[in-house]
Amino acid sequence: MKMFLRIKILSVLNVSWRAILSPDYESGFLEQTTPETARIKKYEERIPQSQARIGQKIAKVADLQDCLDKKKAQSAIMMEGTSKARKRKGELEQKLSLATKERIELKQEYGRRRNNVVKMAKRIKLLEQQISDVSEQHMKDTQAKRIKLKKIEDDAAKKLANARDGLKEITSEEGSG
Repeated sequence: MKMFLRIKILSVLNVSWRAILSPDYESGFLEQTTPETARIKKYEERIPQSQARIGQKIAKVADLQDCLDKKKAQSAIMMEGTSKARKRKGELEQKLSLATKERIELKQEYGRRRNNVVKMAKRIKLLEQQISDVSEQHMKDTQAKRIKLKKIEDDAAKKLANARDGLKEITSEEGSG
């Protein structure tokens, strides 16, 4: 692990890989780069702190992943509920459409029947008026016939009375004379 970190740190410092891996590296190169070595040791001392921070970040990422998984599960449940709600909404809209269509048809049927009833009522009134007119005319005709018959009867009675009177006169003239 230390060798890996040295390689990593040296790569940051633009040191050649071949120079690091060469046998001369330990002897001559370290003496020439003591300020760089000090910096490397300083970085090596920070490794445990960095690993601790990395561990904390990994734990935080794991917590966030758990939270994300929970949110995804909640989202899936909500999507399923939304899907069911949309399906139910579609069914209700279809039922509403059918009910509205049926209501319109019933209103039209009601209008037709109401018009028929109004026409029948007018026809009944017309027929009742005709019956009333015929009855009135019949009464007038009957009354006129009665008056005519009464006049004829009165004329006949007058003629009969005149004829009787004439007969009485004739009979009384014959008897007296």
